[in-house]
Amino acid sequence: MGTPPTHFHKPESLDEIVSHSAAVLAEQIQAAAAWAKSEMDLQIEVAGALKQFAKRAQIKLEGHHNITVATGRPDSVYGSVIVEYKTPGSLSATKDSGPNKALIEQLKQRFDDMRREEGRKWNSMFGVGTDGKYLIFLRFRDEKWTDQEPLEISRYSAERFLWALYNLGQKGKPYQPEYLHGDFGAESSVAQEGIRTLYEEVLATKNPNSPWCKSGFLKEKAV
Repeated sequence: MGTPPTHFHKPESLDEIVSHSAAVLAEQIQAAAAWAKSEMDLQIEVAGALKQFAKRAQIKLEGHHNITVATGRPDSVYGSVIVEYKTPGSLSATKDSGPNKALIEQLKQRFDDMRREEGRKWNSMFGVGTDGKYLIFLRFRDEKWTDQEPLEISRYSAERFLWALYNLGQKGKPYQPEYLHGDFGAESSVAQEGIRTLYEEVLATKNPNSPWCKSGFLKEKAV
């Protein structure tokens, strides 16, 4: 008898992890909103679900809850992501409804508190508000607020929430030019070490048929 074939399970890609986790998160939030009587009930359930996502994505997601920052107490802060919870059923699909506008103003105040207390840049933060039925996102870009229409809790709105946590919640830096330049620009130690290593590898190449030599990259020093 021959040896039975070995089946290898392909590891999930990050996109798959976020997509699958978003579907689970949406279901968990909706289930919690069905029985939750307070903001705290909802907060506890969502925080637990986000821990599951962090474990699956193999990231360190540290949440600080109900801490005092300047003039307020944000419900949850993950790096540069600020989350505010509202009583289940209190928000609506109408952007300009009273509760929705109050939430937006509260998130703006949280941004200002974080800026003054911790020196955060306006465009490095991401605000999230939810009542278990809707998600409201807030950013400050191009010198203006980009608050959008409320989104119903779904796999797609939850996916945006998780990507924000992945990109900003664990490191606290947005993928924007000024931050990428600081970490990987010509003056950064990461870039300098990478270029030095590449240069040494190229100089060590003795094979005339190597891609480096054929491309003309490896030449005698002219300077």
